Amino acid sequence: MEFGEADRGEDDGFDAACAAINAGLDQLLDDGSAPVDAADARRRLKQQERLFRRFQAANSALIDSIDERGLHHPDGHGSAKIMARHVCRLSNAEAAGRARSAKTLRFLPDAAAAWQAGELGTDQYRLLSRVWSNPRVRNQLEAVEARFSKIGRRRSYPDFEARVREWERVTDADGTVDANERNHNNRDAKLIQHRFDLSWQLSGACGAFQGAAMREIFERYIEAELLADWEKARAEHGDAACAADLPRTEAQRR
Repeated sequence: MEFGEADRGEDDGFDAACAAINAGLDQLLDDGSAPVDAADARRRLKQQERLFRRFQAANSALIDSIDERGLHHPDGHGSAKIMARHVCRLSNAEAAGRARSAKTLRFLPDAAAAWQAGELGTDQYRLLSRVWSNPRVRNQLEAVEARFSKIGRRRSYPDFEARVREWERVTDADGTVDANERNHNNRDAKLIQHRFDLSWQLSGACGAFQGAAMREIFERYIEAELLADWEKARAEHGDAACAADLPRTEAQRR
């Protein structure tokens, strides 16, 4: 079955609502007229964004209903998230984001209502959902989520994220220590070869204290390599040598 060829179910108004939405989208997509000016462009962006948020909130409400009623079990799916990922052909990250947002609808009522009304962005709501997933701050977040909902409606996303993350850090006093210990226990390093150009990429992860020590050593080696490059450049070009005469770029020295 091609995607979009939905099974016919009971007519409870859902199909009629989707048909009306599709008709409106057809009109938007077929209307080739461009905004007349910057003000009109801003107006159209805001209107479409509001609709997009509301539809995403409706989708999370659907996933929540599927999960609550266990409607994923007859198809052999282990969760509503897996069902949505399979039926909608989503990436793991997108399916997880939708399922996490669905799970918090009942616990973050003010933020959920603002999202469903199109007043709070999907990114803002998903951030609150991720923070809610931290069990050490969950109860405290439920007590202040109305305040964050108001902030999210007024502030840019970077400002909102900074405020929420700072609140989480202060509230989760034990979490920082636990995270450092967990990061140290999960330390790793990898050398991965790319399939197409056969180049290699080095990546790794470690705890905060170990990373700080390695960073200090790394920077001293970079400084030594820079001094060596300047020595070579002056030997070739004299005192008039400039940064353009250095034999390696900053990235190459790193």
